[in-house]
Amino acid sequence: MTECSPIIAGNTLAERVPRSVGRPVPGVEVRISEEEEIQVRGANVTSGYWKNSEASEASFTEDGWYRTGDLADLDFAGRLYLKGRLKDMIVLPSGLNVYPEDVEGALAAQQGIADCVVLGLNDDSGNVRVTAVVLPAETDDGAGVEDRVDMAVRGANEDLAPHQRISRIEIWPHEDFPRTNLRKIKRHEVRAEIEKTRNDGEPPVIGASADEELARLQRILAGVSNIEAATTTRESDRNLDIGLDSLARVELPLLLEEEIGVSVDEARLAELHTVAQLQDLLQHSEAAPAPSTFSKWPLQPIARVARLALQRSLLFPVHGFITTRFEVTGKENLQDMELPALIIANHASHVDTVSIVRALPSRIRRRLALAAASDYFFSSKALGFITGLSLNTFPFSREGAVRSSLEYVGELMDDGWSVLIYPEGT
Repeated sequence: MTECSPIIAGNTLAERVPRSVGRPVPGVEVRISEEEEIQVRGANVTSGYWKNSEASEASFTEDGWYRTGDLADLDFAGRLYLKGRLKDMIVLPSGLNVYPEDVEGALAAQQGIADCVVLGLNDDSGNVRVTAVVLPAETDDGAGVEDRVDMAVRGANEDLAPHQRISRIEIWPHEDFPRTNLRKIKRHEVRAEIEKTRNDGEPPVIGASADEELARLQRILAGVSNIEAATTTRESDRNLDIGLDSLARVELPLLLEEEIGVSVDEARLAELHTVAQLQDLLQHSEAAPAPSTFSKWPLQPIARVARLALQRSLLFPVHGFITTRFEVTGKENLQDMELPALIIANHASHVDTVSIVRALPSRIRRRLALAAASDYFFSSKALGFITGLSLNTFPFSREGAVRSSLEYVGELMDDGWSVLIYPEGT
């Protein structure tokens, strides 16, 4: 960056790491903020902008670090991996972050797409939707432009995580996007034109459905997605037309059981794409399967005594040996907190859990249960036993049958247990 004279980090001839921009050069300090922004300090950094104190103030933190506006990860060896620009990051209503470059890469790899821009644009309800502005490519398959783009977006969504999936499409009306001299797309100009001229593109409103089952399904989907019930048809796509986010997909099976009286296989529900497929699944669904069972032995007094001894004699000393020293701040805020509590944490590695447990006040730690990925930590009886004994873990489904896991969290908290959970996990 020009403001950093201009080098911050780089690979070397001796160490060339794919996808990384390398380590900070000598004399340059780099840190990653809570917003994942790269912040820089060093003799190479400008002291400010010429005769522009307002811009200078906005570009530096209170403790003197320069805000680059770039997002990145920093690995264990101090290497930087760029993820995009802070101003371009899309924050969904669910709180999850979407990096446009990730979505653009998946979409640009599809046939029929010459180029694309992914933006976070508000719908009629004011909710941010992942929107793809697409420049279609010429093809020889005879398909119409809208069909080609629609097929490409559906293909990209198959490769994206649920929260990354495109839920709205805009076709760019010009021959090319506005670009800089370096051929980068001017996102702000694309956004300005789309917001100025776009048609909401909602499907035509259909009349009251003669199919009572479809009518009920329309009302349920409208309840979890904030769209008009009458705009949903059998061909509606759950991502493109209805825009079901991760929270709505958890709520949907509960409403289906309550409103229609049918228990849905949640693993199959996650694989569906259209309302027609959902309607067909409901017609073939039967009584609810037996609820998942959770082993209660880690909650028993003898296991709790053993856990306390194991943590103090082995787990915490080993943790202190293999990790760098860390500082706990704000602990006083937990002293008078009413229990039980739901403890939410971000996640970087398996060491996080021991770090948090070790840092928590003993009154919370003594009655703390940990939601652990059932497909990983309970993939074998031995691993499940070890984590259950040392950390009081219980199996939590990351996909598919989430409901029984959520119900067990409620059961634990009803019994006075606090629960540590990682919503972002992997």
